[in-house]
Amino acid sequence: MKKLIPLLALILLFTGCNTEEVSLKDNQDNKVQEEVEVLEEIEDVYISEETFVAQVNEIYMNKKDYLGKRINYEGYLFSYQPPEPYDMRFFVVRNGPGCCADDSTIGFEIQWDGDMPLDDEWCSVSGILEKYKDDGLVYLRVKIESIEVLETRGADTVIH
Repeated sequence: MKKLIPLLALILLFTGCNTEEVSLKDNQDNKVQEEVEVLEEIEDVYISEETFVAQVNEIYMNKKDYLGKRINYEGYLFSYQPPEPYDMRFFVVRNGPGCCADDSTIGFEIQWDGDMPLDDEWCSVSGILEKYKDDGLVYLRVKIESIEVLETRGADTVIH
C-alpha cells in the first residue's frame, strides 16, 4: 500500500500536467487562428482631397505595396472608348496639375459589374487595387466593391 500511494500521486500529477498542457495548446491554437483572421482583413487606403496627387502618385510608384488593398477616394467618372477591338474603359479621376492648370487627369481605371454612373458625375468609390494585362501591357485598376454618386462635388482640380 505504501508503494501504491506514491504511484497514485505520480499519476495524478502527470494527469494534471497533461490537462494543463492541452489547455495551453488549445489557447495557442486559438491565438494563431485569431492572428490568421486579422491577417486576412484587407487594409484600407483613403485618398484625401488635400493630398490626392501625392497619394495617387505614391500608389503608382510603389504599386507592389498597394496591390490587394482597398482604395477609397472621390472623383468624377470619365469614360473612354478605345479603337476596336477594345472595350469601353471607365475611370474615376480628378484634374491634376499641368502646364495649363488642369490639362491632366489623375486617378484610376475602375472595373464595376453594376450600372455605371454617367460621365462627369461625382462619385465615391471603394475597391481593391489590382493589376491586369491587356495586349501584353500591365495596367492598374480598382475593382469596385461600391460606387456612390454624390450630390456634393469635391474639387475637380487638385494640385497636391
